[in-house]
Amino acid sequence: MKNYLIPFLIIMAFVTGCAQAPINFNQALLYPEDQQSAENSPTPEDLNPPKNYIAFTAVRVHPQLTRYHKALTLGFIQASIETYTTLGIVPEYQIENILSSDTYRSQKPEIADVSVEMGAMLQAKYVALVNILPNLVELEEGNWGTYVNLEIYQVSPKRLAFKDTFSYTMSQSKQAWLELKPKIQQAFPLRGFVLETRNHRAYAKVSLGKNNGIKKGRKLSIFKRVLEQKTLSDGSTQFNESYSSLPLAKIEIMEVEDETAWGLVPPDRQNNYVKGDAVFADPEL
Repeated sequence: MKNYLIPFLIIMAFVTGCAQAPINFNQALLYPEDQQSAENSPTPEDLNPPKNYIAFTAVRVHPQLTRYHKALTLGFIQASIETYTTLGIVPEYQIENILSSDTYRSQKPEIADVSVEMGAMLQAKYVALVNILPNLVELEEGNWGTYVNLEIYQVSPKRLAFKDTFSYTMSQSKQAWLELKPKIQQAFPLRGFVLETRNHRAYAKVSLGKNNGIKKGRKLSIFKRVLEQKTLSDGSTQFNESYSSLPLAKIEIMEVEDETAWGLVPPDRQNNYVKGDAVFADPEL
């Protein structure tokens, strides 16, 4: 029996190895449908957009809390945004300069309209209003926590982009990080574009990679981008950007490089999208 078993095991190992062989995406065949492009394909500026910033224009702290509590709680929020989005943080001194000016010295930045005006002056895409309160839950000695109200507004056009209340406990900061992560990713998803398709659009290459925090197994949604041209009163042209209400297809990332990644598209969705469509990273659950 053993003499028959050895060849069988060798064959099974060979078959398993073949089944698990990685796909050579760059060498996959190109078909006519892989050459089709979206009507609003990305421009060089779309593929290399300028960095956007968020300004923490209003940070209120309850009198019972110390500067230490404020620093760690605010640092946690800002680190979450920098880690899970492409946004940068406007330096605090720039905000203080505006608040000390004659125009804003008597203004209340905790009022959303005031903060949005400040955001425009700072050339920020978003402004954040933070209210840090004591956590009323009784904790063990040596531990402490805060309760946070966080609102984030887009500056132009003005809209409430994110609103959440959550607890931050020093000893459970990792758990708070994991709970806030998908909420941030949902509100400010990474955006890229389909750069290339192969094998009847079964394989899609996207303009997001390791440098954007993309990993193998990450799911992305494909949307059609719509650009509406509008002529303003001064004769200039403005483009309003929107996306299809429902995703055209999903991509599961299989191979990641620094700036790009390849993924697989389900067979029943391969005819729904084309090269040049937009992609948004799904939240990591």
